[in-house]
Amino acid sequence: MRPLLLTIFQPLSNPIAIFLIVLLIILLAPILLKRLRIPHIVGMILAGLLVGPHGLNILPRDSSIDLFGQLGLLYIMFLAGVEIDLNDLRNNRYKSLVFGLFTFSIPLVLGYISSRYLLHYALASSVLMAAMYASHTLITFPMVSRMGLAKKTVVNIAVGGTIITETLVLLILAAVSSHYRHETDNMTEMRMLIGLLISVLVIFFVFPPLTRWFLKNFRDSVLQFVFILVLAFGAALLTEYAGMHGVLGIFFAGLVLNKYIPKVSPLMNRLEFMGNMLFIPFFLISIGMMINFSVFAHGTEALYVALVMIAVALLGKWLASFLTRQTFKMSRSEELMLFGLSSGRAAVTLAILMIGYNIILGYDAQNEPVRLMDEYVLNGSLVLILVSCIISALATDKAAGKILLDEVKENPSLDTVNESLLIPIANPKNIDCLVQLALLMRDSKDKLYALRVVDDIIKENSKENSLRQLIYASKLAAAADLRLQQVLRYDSDVANGIIHTVREYDISDVLLGLHHKLPLNDFFLGAKTRSIMTQMQKGIYINRFILRPADIHRILLVVPSKAEFEKGFLSWLNRMIKLASNLNAGISFYATAATINHSRQILSVQKVNVRTKWTEFDDLNNLPALADEIKKDDLLTVVLSRQGSVSFKNSFEGIAQILENKFDHCNLMLIYPNQTVYKEGWTSFYSPLDFYNETEELLSALSNDGLQHSSKLSDSGRLEDPDPLTRKL
Repeated sequence: MRPLLLTIFQPLSNPIAIFLIVLLIILLAPILLKRLRIPHIVGMILAGLLVGPHGLNILPRDSSIDLFGQLGLLYIMFLAGVEIDLNDLRNNRYKSLVFGLFTFSIPLVLGYISSRYLLHYALASSVLMAAMYASHTLITFPMVSRMGLAKKTVVNIAVGGTIITETLVLLILAAVSSHYRHETDNMTEMRMLIGLLISVLVIFFVFPPLTRWFLKNFRDSVLQFVFILVLAFGAALLTEYAGMHGVLGIFFAGLVLNKYIPKVSPLMNRLEFMGNMLFIPFFLISIGMMINFSVFAHGTEALYVALVMIAVALLGKWLASFLTRQTFKMSRSEELMLFGLSSGRAAVTLAILMIGYNIILGYDAQNEPVRLMDEYVLNGSLVLILVSCIISALATDKAAGKILLDEVKENPSLDTVNESLLIPIANPKNIDCLVQLALLMRDSKDKLYALRVVDDIIKENSKENSLRQLIYASKLAAAADLRLQQVLRYDSDVANGIIHTVREYDISDVLLGLHHKLPLNDFFLGAKTRSIMTQMQKGIYINRFILRPADIHRILLVVPSKAEFEKGFLSWLNRMIKLASNLNAGISFYATAATINHSRQILSVQKVNVRTKWTEFDDLNNLPALADEIKKDDLLTVVLSRQGSVSFKNSFEGIAQILENKFDHCNLMLIYPNQTVYKEGWTSFYSPLDFYNETEELLSALSNDGLQHSSKLSDSGRLEDPDPLTRKL
């Protein structure tokens, strides 16, 4: 029996079998552990421990596992840089700095004291171990991203603090390791600083124009995906050559590429899919395969070292999170989220461990090497990685659940209309642009429809061409993991076909495309668009893009006076905020003082982190004055209104000619707000003052029902808790 078992549990050598076992772990671990309410990240690590060389010995920890493990580690940091909200990071950079210093210095001090006086290690060993305690890896960031919390302020603070911590730790590592090299210390440190400077210059100043050029000239989705990966891992290699860990470079690459990868796009979907499907699971499995509990059977000293290391490491990160919470008056769930994201260890911890273990100080009487970090620290560190990853996953999962529950309590569901977007397809060249724009503007609950209106009497090949266009639009949406419903309508008139579809499917907004070579006063702003606007009161967005929507970096939003009284004001404003947020673009508002004040209140209530600039602008006839401010990657958005509405002016009739004469080569969007009633009992022209009075009454009613709601101002003057009614509308 014994030989048979040994034969069964010999490590696999067939690469197909190895890959199959890994895929089975990736498939089954989340399914099985979900029933036990154990985060899938913990399941991956435990599965690696089970099948690894120190478990059942099914999988060898060979070069392929090491390769994909390292790629997964780098990929986590890359996704953190790509998905982070840059506007929120700028607004909370002080908090990120404070948290970064806390989570670096507190574990560093505790680690040095414990290593020097509890474990009795030498000075250099204690410093290196203290740096290991200070480091951490955002191992649970994919979990946060899957729950839709990647843009939360507390997550951005943790990510910003991480890069500060890792940079300082890597500097300590470089200084200690260079001390034991045979080269001249000053020359080694100088080369490292020069190499790091060159890497940063290349990443921040060469990558952006190169990315813009490539994405503009190569539209193939596969090529774009590979290009992004080339830049990401190229940045990691640059910092590796500079003597720093690759996590620093690939995180910087993520920050640089952040604004070129829309948050809702096929490219982002592919990046997340590849990481969550392959790279990150390989990394987690490789961590589990490193753990060896058998070393603790040979004595208590190894166990004592491991317990001290675990206690000091976790205590240091908890104290840092606790002090950050006390400093900035954060909630307990935010404190737990900070602790969960910062308590996991893998990347830099392993680098410090390997460097310290491979530095040989001399040899003892038995000719055994005396290492800077001995066997006890080696095994204690591996156990620390396992325990910290498990605790990090459990803490993050619990914190995320509390944050989501708090959001539900603060924002109860209200009876609002279900919004949807209709994309009428007339010109095949506009399909890519309109679908991409719809993905960027849509709310999470929006339904997407693509419409192709054809003549009642058509040839068979015309019908086939129409179907192909609808299928192509659906594939574009499916690449971003979204469903777009196809509608093929037979009608003698395009405008009637659009109007009937809007009524049949209860569409709230229509996206119309205008080819950039057509004049603005032709077709869409002519008889057909007038027919659409007079026969339906839904929102209409007329678009002409010279660049891809993903290339827009600033939105110039020109709003007429009294626009805040229009029924569709909140609807189009929220869509523009969503567009700017997904593009990481800023919004420059041009409106009257009253409209600006009202818009600012809404953005404050909703805690919008989009960069904004406010300029008083009284008359749309002054549009030509903005011609000198328009840049190639700007989007000029002009809000108009239908005849008879409160903000309508006769001068709107000449806006199309002004835009044609002065802005014929810029990206353009014209918005006609939705005029339909959202809720029974509301008047046609709703007073902003009455709106806020009713909002306060609603909040009081919710509070009396047991839903706690506190509306306190933050340091920046914004309301801390969003108004449920404003957010939903």
